Amino acid sequence: MKCSFLIFLLSLFALLSCKKDKLEGDKEIFIGTWNWYKTTKINSLCDPPSFESELNPMSEDESFALRFYEKGMVEFYQNSEIIYRDRVVFFSFNTGSCQDPGYKDFAIYLNNDPEKLIQGCVSSDSITLIRDFPFPDPESNCENYTSYFVKQ
Repeated sequence: MKCSFLIFLLSLFALLSCKKDKLEGDKEIFIGTWNWYKTTKINSLCDPPSFESELNPMSEDESFALRFYEKGMVEFYQNSEIIYRDRVVFFSFNTGSCQDPGYKDFAIYLNNDPEKLIQGCVSSDSITLIRDFPFPDPESNCENYTSYFVKQ
């Protein structure tokens, strides 16, 4: 019995000790649900002329959303279904690289994994992502996605 209880306590400690950043102070701006409303796709960057197209929930017949929690977790949704959930670990925040006034830039390692990076700019009512969600980074650097979300 003591062994089972000890294993339970060690498991609980391991679960709670995982690195994640609570969304406190200026980072509280993330807390809530953010709905995707469009993505700008730039094609043929490697072979000019390049052209731009817009993807949106109507053209793709898909909906996407992000939900950030104060405890430092984020959930990713497709068509109202959770597709994955990760811990939030900030690589950078508010270094001044967003050109629009009122926006703060960010880079987040999901589950503290540098291979799982989301980055962009955030304001009180919108997030712009320049990496990975809802459309994965392309294999080549010949196209680029910038996705826009609005706070619910």
